[in-house]
Amino acid sequence: MSGDEAAEVYLGIWRRVLAERPDALWYPTINLGPAAQWYDHISPLAESGLLRMGVSDPGSVNMGVLVDGLPVGSFVYANTFDDVAHKLDLCRTHRLGPSLAIYEPGFLRTILAYDRSDQLPAGSFIKL
Repeated sequence: MSGDEAAEVYLGIWRRVLAERPDALWYPTINLGPAAQWYDHISPLAESGLLRMGVSDPGSVNMGVLVDGLPVGSFVYANTFDDVAHKLDLCRTHRLGPSLAIYEPGFLRTILAYDRSDQLPAGSFIKL
């Protein structure tokens, strides 16, 4: 689904929610598909005037299960530094406060680097 199509799906639902709860805070998840298209829906959502928050997971983490007490699996939830920069740039461009989930210490180190460099978008919501 394209970014514009995904935005229309979100907006169709959120317009109804916001009609009842105009104070509700909401933000989309990533769009499915190739990584280059994960955030193609953010600009049209922001341009609608209804989106006030963005989202970024500022790091990568291995995910799996324990077998006989040892972690196994081959899935890596990957967010490169370039991915993080792109997501935070979108938030700055559209004046969105990003929701930042901290799953691993490296996620926090990345966000602290942005904060120390005065590059963390205004309104950042850091979830430890």
